[in-house]
Amino acid sequence: MSVLGENKINALQQIFQKEPESKKETYRWNINWKKVTAVGLVGLTLIAAIFLPLLLNPAYFASHQKLPSLSDGHASVQTKCPMLQFSSDVLPLALPFTSESIEQECQERIFKNEQQRTLQKPSQKEWEAFVSSQLNVHSAMIAKVAINGQANPVDGVHYFTSEETVFELSDFPGTIFKTASPYQHNSKFYAENRHRLSLKAQKICQEEHLDRLRVPRTALVPIKGADGEEIWLVAEEKLPIIGGKFAEFRQHLKLMNGDLRLQTIVDETFAQLLHFIHLTHLSDLKANNIPFLSNGLEICLVDLNVISNPRVGLYEFPQSEHSLIDFLEERNIIWLREFLKQRWPDEWENYDFSRVEKPRLEKLAFKRKMQERKISPSDPIKINDKIFKGLSSFEREIAKDFIQTLNRKLTQGDFYRNEERLILIKIYADLKRFEGMIGDEFACHVRDRVLYERIIPHLREQGVIFGVDDFGGHGIAIYC
Repeated sequence: MSVLGENKINALQQIFQKEPESKKETYRWNINWKKVTAVGLVGLTLIAAIFLPLLLNPAYFASHQKLPSLSDGHASVQTKCPMLQFSSDVLPLALPFTSESIEQECQERIFKNEQQRTLQKPSQKEWEAFVSSQLNVHSAMIAKVAINGQANPVDGVHYFTSEETVFELSDFPGTIFKTASPYQHNSKFYAENRHRLSLKAQKICQEEHLDRLRVPRTALVPIKGADGEEIWLVAEEKLPIIGGKFAEFRQHLKLMNGDLRLQTIVDETFAQLLHFIHLTHLSDLKANNIPFLSNGLEICLVDLNVISNPRVGLYEFPQSEHSLIDFLEERNIIWLREFLKQRWPDEWENYDFSRVEKPRLEKLAFKRKMQERKISPSDPIKINDKIFKGLSSFEREIAKDFIQTLNRKLTQGDFYRNEERLILIKIYADLKRFEGMIGDEFACHVRDRVLYERIIPHLREQGVIFGVDDFGGHGIAIYC
């Protein structure tokens, strides 16, 4: 027990220790009214200082409005949709940060939100009743979009980037619909599975007290198509988020790591996320699947559909930018390693962390080098004979074409995923073809092998490029 704790206990014992009746009488009548008056004035001053600014602030009343009652009807979807509401102001993040003062201001807002953090959210039954009340009005449009899929867009619909059909109707804002794409006869299985995973995740968060994780409420939506065939979708509440893009997620995490007061919040949030992953084996942890809520403090679990094992989700997802480590800063990487070894030693004690941490740490080192070199994002790579020393004439030709392609995209600001100096090279679309040498198709295979085995390692040794991700059919992502 701490010294402070012992002092508190001693003080309480003295206060509640039984006193003689005569002494109690003395306490009753020998009151120092001047001290009482002074203490009272100080207390009133503190109360006024705390509550008067809130009472004079209209935003305070707006943010404390009661959730709409479903019994009031749904004439206006925008005003009656039972959305998640925060008691503190929604965090106004401008990403990327344009100045240190703006960054500090955002850090202060997050810290303020943490101190005032309370959350109102619609119940599962309330959400399902709301969605059901809207289907008569919007079922025809929903069915049309579901059948057409992403490939045949419909006016008045916002589509989200996905392999499935994910959309929001402009006349039904605040609700995201999801179904299999292209439309298949197994849409019922798809919808029921997503709904079941959402209910399970909500139950886990409630039972395990994971108050920094938010699972969007879902409702099953069975509707009839034009031919009378039944179509099943999931209607999911649209939560206010930041970090729905890769660069935004990294930027927000960097902001949190830059403030000592917020680092504890980051660690607690990730600890809860890891506990959830350990229980569910959630595996697809790309940034837009686990964005931060707009208060800057909690993570929203948007997609629960990919289940494998914790190692895949944290470090080893087959696709790049889908594992948690792909978005972490160096401080978070070290914390993650030590937390896993202490929390689940049997599973993680002998794991080769250095192997899976190396690629991300190299990327972070590159960013530091870029800042030290003081180059702008669009500055081209300087070409000189030293770069090509040790390469054959054929290899030099491939290397020059490769660097020229990088320079063209750098000067155009064609950055992959809006990340500075990260360039995506599409092998067959961007690089020069070698017709007439030894056959076009065979020559390209030779070129690709030389590129991977000789050119890229050579350019890394020369300090021309600093990181490489192979995106399979998409091409190669290069940090340069």
